[in-house]
Amino acid sequence: MLLTQRISFIPALLAIPFFLGGCASEGSTLSSWRENQILKNAARAVLLGKTFDRATIARRNGDDKALLAAADELKKIDPLSAAEQLVAVASQLDGQAQISPDQSRKKILTAQAAQKYRQALRISPDFPSRDASLLNALGYFLADRGQSKTDFQTSERLTRKAVKLWDDLVAKVEDAPLSGSILAARKFMRAITRDSLAWALFRQKKFEAARAEQKMAVKEAEETAPEMGEKVSADLYFHMAEIERSLKNIPSAKSNYQSALKVEPDHAPSQRALDSLQKTVPPKLLPEKSLPKTLPDETSPPEKPIPDLPEPGGALEAQRTPFADAASELA
Repeated sequence: MLLTQRISFIPALLAIPFFLGGCASEGSTLSSWRENQILKNAARAVLLGKTFDRATIARRNGDDKALLAAADELKKIDPLSAAEQLVAVASQLDGQAQISPDQSRKKILTAQAAQKYRQALRISPDFPSRDASLLNALGYFLADRGQSKTDFQTSERLTRKAVKLWDDLVAKVEDAPLSGSILAARKFMRAITRDSLAWALFRQKKFEAARAEQKMAVKEAEETAPEMGEKVSADLYFHMAEIERSLKNIPSAKSNYQSALKVEPDHAPSQRALDSLQKTVPPKLLPEKSLPKTLPDETSPPEKPIPDLPEPGGALEAQRTPFADAASELA
């Protein structure tokens, strides 16, 4: 909501203290306290609205300097709002990095996104947002590019909360008439978020729990993607493959790497992983028979004579298989 839309609500807010004051005796401490609180809240709402709008405009214009200045002011009034603005920008930068063909630009955008995610966590370490998309964006960053146990634990907390929010949003429209496309979209987003949760569990070596979440994520994404006109991300199959590989389920891991490459033939992590699994291992040489500890002496019993090998035909001919007969006919 922009500033012009917010201002229309301010006169009503400012009028409330006068109505409350009329209901209490003159000089009442309670009435005075209520008036002061409502006036403070109204002033805070105006200031918050102005700063929030400045941050939004800066974000839309790609003005990093103006955004950071607005976020710095915003965190003094409402730290969570400031953190949410930074996560929203970081998510946009990540999206631009994904589609950028220029590798050097991709690295710059990814680094800028990481910086803003970290700034958001410094401003609001708990990040108690109610926006499932922002929770997922920050949670996946910590799961995928985190560097510590704390990062992975925070990722799990944020993504679990995001999945729960999507559960609630799905439930609201699940039985509603004519909600097919909305329901599919919400389920698809829940699948993407569940993938983030599974990856956070994987990074903590909770492989069985990660596998359970990832199986649900892939299943729901495959069911809803066609309705959305989307395709399942190669990353979902790659994550499934990595989890299966960690559990020593190699055939399933290979199958999921291959699924990732069908969706995105240039998915480098899947190709590298598949290549590493498909390298042929040289057969082990049979162990040589150990030599006798002592050479046989003249007192050793004589070795049994080796029987003469049969001539072609006869007994040897009788041992041929039907396959050998067929091969000889084709020769």
